[in-house]
Amino acid sequence: MELKVEEELINKGFKYVCGVDEVGRGPLAGPIVICCYIVDISAFTKVMADKENNKTSLINDSKKLSDKKRRELVDIIKDFAMDFSIGEATNVEIDNCGIIEANRLAILRGVNNLKIKPDYYLFDYNTCLVDFLNTPYEKIIKGDSKIFSIACSSIVAKVYRDDLMIEFSKKYDKYGFEKHVGYGTEKHIKAIKEFGLSDLHRKSFCKNFIN
Repeated sequence: MELKVEEELINKGFKYVCGVDEVGRGPLAGPIVICCYIVDISAFTKVMADKENNKTSLINDSKKLSDKKRRELVDIIKDFAMDFSIGEATNVEIDNCGIIEANRLAILRGVNNLKIKPDYYLFDYNTCLVDFLNTPYEKIIKGDSKIFSIACSSIVAKVYRDDLMIEFSKKYDKYGFEKHVGYGTEKHIKAIKEFGLSDLHRKSFCKNFIN
C-alpha cells in the first residue's frame, strides 16, 4: 500500500493529513474506538529503504489481517507516525445517544487527543458524517484497504480495543470477552441468556437476547 493520496494532498498544500478509522460498531459489549493517525513520510521512507526488515507491504485493513499480523505491525506503524491518538465512546454512551452519535463523540475525542492539528482528514466511506470537525475531509470507498493512513489507524484501533476487551475479561469472566472481544458469537449470546447483561454490555444491542 502506497502513500499516493497523502502525498498528493501534501503537494496541494495540506501539511497534516490524518487517516481515521473506527472499530467496534457492531459488538454487543464494550466501547467503540477510533484512531487518528498522521504518517511521518520521511520516517516511512526510511523504513521502506530497509529492504530486509520492511513489513509495510503487509499493512491493510485490520479486518483482513490475523491477530498475530496486526500485533506484528502495530509497533512499526507507531514508529513512523508523526502523531496518533485514540478516542472512545462507552457502551453507556452508545445506549444513550445511539451508535452514530457515539461514533462522532469518539472521533471528536480522538481529534482532541492529537498533539498536531490536522488540516485534512481521510475516512473510510462508511464513517458517519463529520462536518462538525470544520476541516476539509474525504470519505473513500474501501478506504481502509486503499489508503495507507486509514489502514494504519484501523490496525492501531483494533489492537487497542482487543487488548481493552481482554483486560475486561478478567473482571467479566463469564462472557469470554478474551475470545470474541464483545461480538455476538453463539457462545457470547448463550452467556448473555444464562447470566444476563453485565454493565459492559450495550443494552440497546442485546434486546433480542434477554427477556
